[in-house]
Amino acid sequence: SESNLGCDYLEGMGTKLKPGFTNSDGPKGSANLDKMLNHLEHKILEEWKRHISLKTSSKDKRINNILRRLKSSNNVVVNTNKTNHIRLILLKMYEKYILEHLAKNARPTREGDIQKVFKQAEALADEMHLFLSTNKRDYVKEGLESLSLPDPQILIKDHKPVKNGKYSTRLIVPAVCFTSLFSKLGYMSLQTVLDTNKINYSKTTIIQASNLKDSLSMLPITRDTTTSVLIDVKDMYPSVRSRLIKKAVVHFTGGLSSFDMQMVRRAMKLINFRMSTSFLQFQDKTYFYQGAGDDSNVALAIGSHESAFLADLAVAYIFEKCANLFNETVYHGIYHDDGFVVFR
Repeated sequence: SESNLGCDYLEGMGTKLKPGFTNSDGPKGSANLDKMLNHLEHKILEEWKRHISLKTSSKDKRINNILRRLKSSNNVVVNTNKTNHIRLILLKMYEKYILEHLAKNARPTREGDIQKVFKQAEALADEMHLFLSTNKRDYVKEGLESLSLPDPQILIKDHKPVKNGKYSTRLIVPAVCFTSLFSKLGYMSLQTVLDTNKINYSKTTIIQASNLKDSLSMLPITRDTTTSVLIDVKDMYPSVRSRLIKKAVVHFTGGLSSFDMQMVRRAMKLINFRMSTSFLQFQDKTYFYQGAGDDSNVALAIGSHESAFLADLAVAYIFEKCANLFNETVYHGIYHDDGFVVFR
């Protein structure tokens, strides 16, 4: 029955999240005492590493030497988007890239914004208290108490041409904001509902290159009888906004039981709260990330817990709504922001 199912299925909102620090309920001193103890621990570890003789390989020594030189330089190491390489760029250029992205995808916070959101987050945690296991309650508590705000990062799109000495870059919003825990709890809960009800929301999702190769090898196609087209979606995550996500969720959850829909609504409340409270900090300023949307229709951020799953869900919804456009294809699929279509 639904009431019996609720004990296992609803508790924890269908996730297996646990707090990273299991002694979160232990006695705590004042904030100043905690800071002092953390500082003392850091100093003891520094002294230990300075005096103890560690066996390190020549490779490790070279890496440590590079890191020391980098720390004293005016350069920044930046990961690349597709090729799994790194690029070394000047610090001032790195700052310029970040500020350009923030001007396009974020706005400065107003005085009192973060304090207001923290109170809202506490209220939401209290509201969800009855539906969470002990582990999940501790996970939420730990996340809120961190009051963490992420520093933005960038990825260099080195598969794109360099124009006027500038790389094409992506803005990364690390999932460490104190409200990030809500989206992780929410999207995993939503995914659990869809998977439990065996709803196929990934018919057009390419998991990895080997899956694409396997799918194509089983089709009766040749180079002479078909035409293949590559799709490159520009700024995909920042273009997937909350209203589109809502439409996609409604589409894939239509016909579910009232019990499951309660789970869905609860999950979406957590996701929407997180998406509308995505904060960043850079150069002593705090920002609210909104992507290509606005305050009432915010977009996904690269780096957030929920983004990959919700982006795939939104794209799957678009494909299903536009199915008639693919009547002449023998295959179509998408891997994040890269699509592949084969026409007869």
